[in-house]
Amino acid sequence: MNAGFIGAGKAGTVLGRYFARHGLSVAGYCDASPSAAQAAASLTSSRRFDAASELADASGLIFITVPDAAIADAWHELRDTADLAGKIVCHCSGCTTSAVLDGADNVEARACSVHPLLALSDPLCPLDPVERAHITLEGDASAVSALHALFGGLGNPVHVVDAADKGRYHAAAVFASNLVLAPLATAARLMESCGFDAPAAREALEPLVMGNARAFCEKGAAAALTGPVERND
Repeated sequence: MNAGFIGAGKAGTVLGRYFARHGLSVAGYCDASPSAAQAAASLTSSRRFDAASELADASGLIFITVPDAAIADAWHELRDTADLAGKIVCHCSGCTTSAVLDGADNVEARACSVHPLLALSDPLCPLDPVERAHITLEGDASAVSALHALFGGLGNPVHVVDAADKGRYHAAAVFASNLVLAPLATAARLMESCGFDAPAAREALEPLVMGNARAFCEKGAAAALTGPVERND
């Protein structure tokens, strides 16, 4: 099943590289920036497409990997210009459900959402974390089944959630990622107010941050608590 990507940013490029590493067929990329599509295609030994309909003709599995706010527009262009009968179309948003791919049934496509639960900050990031990433699926049952088999076959743990739970799922990811950074930034500023420069503050805090993160992952929150909470400071 050839995988094509509409959107050659971080998520699309990393997933394409991941598939290529495992010998899966990547048809190529279509992007508003032809240079971005060409760069991603070069990294995956695939090709650049100038139109979404051309990419769809060469792909059985189509990932819409554009920013969340652009998913609907990218889908509508694809839906209205391409023959999607029998194809799987998915997006990779952690908070948006497959309902954004409206009218998929009318064009005989199967729609779902596919979310790798990890932070993708660079299209050239190492792929080892992707190998271990949990994948969350939601949407059309046959599409979910196909993607479950695909990612499960690559060794990724796969989970299926209901559309009604997608908001809470996204909230969990935000609490574990972006919201952690605000108190860490506050800790660093407090250290700087005591005479540490910014790099030294982060370096000094690293054992605390990493130690607590490891303890939480290994033992859970309650067992990871240390002196200040135990003493009710």
